[in-house]
Amino acid sequence: FAAGSLVAGRAFGMNLVGWVSLWLTLWLTWRLTRRYCDDPLWGGLAAVVSILVPFRWIAQLGGSPGGVTMMMVPLLCWGLDIAVRDRHWRGGVLTGLAALLACWGDVQVFFFCGLFMPFWCLLAWVANPPARGERAACFRAWAVALSPSLVGIGAAFWYRAFLQPFLATSTMQGGRSIDVVAKFSPVWYGWFSWENLGVHNHVYLGTGLVLLVGLLPVVVWVRGTRREAGQSAWCYLLLLAAFVGVMLFALGPHGPGNGLVFNLVRAVIPGADMMRQPARSFCLIPTLLAVALALGLPALRQVFPGRWGWRVPVFAMLLLVFDYALQVRATVCLLDKEQGAYAAIVADSRANGNVP
Repeated sequence: FAAGSLVAGRAFGMNLVGWVSLWLTLWLTWRLTRRYCDDPLWGGLAAVVSILVPFRWIAQLGGSPGGVTMMMVPLLCWGLDIAVRDRHWRGGVLTGLAALLACWGDVQVFFFCGLFMPFWCLLAWVANPPARGERAACFRAWAVALSPSLVGIGAAFWYRAFLQPFLATSTMQGGRSIDVVAKFSPVWYGWFSWENLGVHNHVYLGTGLVLLVGLLPVVVWVRGTRREAGQSAWCYLLLLAAFVGVMLFALGPHGPGNGLVFNLVRAVIPGADMMRQPARSFCLIPTLLAVALALGLPALRQVFPGRWGWRVPVFAMLLLVFDYALQVRATVCLLDKEQGAYAAIVADSRANGNVP
């Protein structure tokens, strides 16, 4: 942003940041999906979804730093995957870097990345489980591979501790009330509705959700007919479970059981009570959806014979692409040079004899 602003102004810098972050997200997600899909084409198609999910555009075009910072989620998962499956220290370095950059970019993305880390370690372990006799050695190898991440994570927490005195005097002091959170929480029909519903549109999933659930019986069937697909099926089930968990959390107090999932996280995890918008958890959805499709689309291809093995999954992807493209009008950002609302407040204050 600083470099772009120097060259052609702040609006150019803002657009440059968004453009670069989108393509970095695609590349990082593709590197991740390739670890769960042997075919680079299907892995690439699945990765494209990561830059199409409407929430990404809502956050990015709305000016939230979380929109750009979402590109750290696939980087974090890629690092964890390398550390757990390959047992290589490079994965720990990538994980620590992603955690620190997420913390600098957006604290809520950092928060959800922290919650996401144990899950992805479990997923990577299920994808490539060690033999019983190798488990002790594997735990030692994992400890070594993940140890570099502690540097980045520690630096991130130090950074947060440095900011804490400033946050203590803000409106977040003491946490948000449930009434305030409820006003900024979507309801379940926002998952599918094409109407202009404001905050409820933030959780739109549409065809992506239908495709994800529809692929479940396909993945299970392929697992029953091909032994080599067994681990992929378990990974898909884990991803689907995490997907549902994020969806329910995003509804906040409007979720099932008066927001049972949200209230549980709020009660157990320190700092969760400071959150005003539970839908911010959707920063995890593009990565979850992309990897799940990288597992599910090849399974769909195996069900249909001949050319239909290509046509059916490609048609499904086209439906998803058109659906998501119709939800967002991506355009060039032109920063306002004046803020009429603030000017009106100042004028009103002066008219009433107050110092604005």
